[in-house]
Amino acid sequence: MTDAVQPHPSFPQPPSEEVSLWRYMDYPRFEWMVEQGRLFIPTANNLGDPLEGTTPQADIDRWDRELAVADSDDRRKTILHNRSFFAHFAEAFRSRYYVSCWHMNELENNVMWGAYTRTTDAVAIRTTFADLRKNLPPFALTGVVRYLDYSSQPLPDRTNMFEWIMHKEALNAGECEVRAVIFPPHDEEHGLADFNAHHYTKAEDPEFRLFAPPINLTEIIKQLIVHPEAAPEFRERVEALCSSKGLPVPTQSRRHRKPVF
Repeated sequence: MTDAVQPHPSFPQPPSEEVSLWRYMDYPRFEWMVEQGRLFIPTANNLGDPLEGTTPQADIDRWDRELAVADSDDRRKTILHNRSFFAHFAEAFRSRYYVSCWHMNELENNVMWGAYTRTTDAVAIRTTFADLRKNLPPFALTGVVRYLDYSSQPLPDRTNMFEWIMHKEALNAGECEVRAVIFPPHDEEHGLADFNAHHYTKAEDPEFRLFAPPINLTEIIKQLIVHPEAAPEFRERVEALCSSKGLPVPTQSRRHRKPVF
């Protein structure tokens, strides 16, 4: 595990390492995390968003402009080759990037409940940026997602493939996302054995690949909130699980504040 800052241009750091990060999740995913003591980190093509890692229209338009002013057949061939080259890798890397997504906010966020949970049997956990990084292997890169108007703003550096996975369309800006990205190390010196030791595939779906590194639950779960509309029985179930693992007692959602006039 690492607690060193990663000076990578595609992974800008938050204002403070102690900034709060949240994960909103349905109970089965939370229970799995607690029972296994691992983070569930799928590949980008299994995050549920078909636009993950895709090319902004502004970049496509930029290629077209370069092609339109190319002054020779060789130059046109080079532009077409480069465009095809980056498009190929952008598509291929969707199944190679392992991505853990977190919401950066000091407080519980009502919109996130609706966006990331399917039922009221759900929880939100809070950690800090520093503790997330501390619990990830050295080859993980962690930073703040940047949002672009994909119709008019190209990626800052189209030669850096991490730009595709660390930018999102501006319509998602409300997510205020921090993400950790793991790209499989290429040799033992850079952590290949560690990666392979915690890499899994679904027997019934070999295309679903998962990196699940072990974590210190008490560092990752600083606070836990049960869904504001959860039944009392569900809250008791969560409390029992947390008690058995020495985790914080779930706190009340801010939505339970009584109206005062």
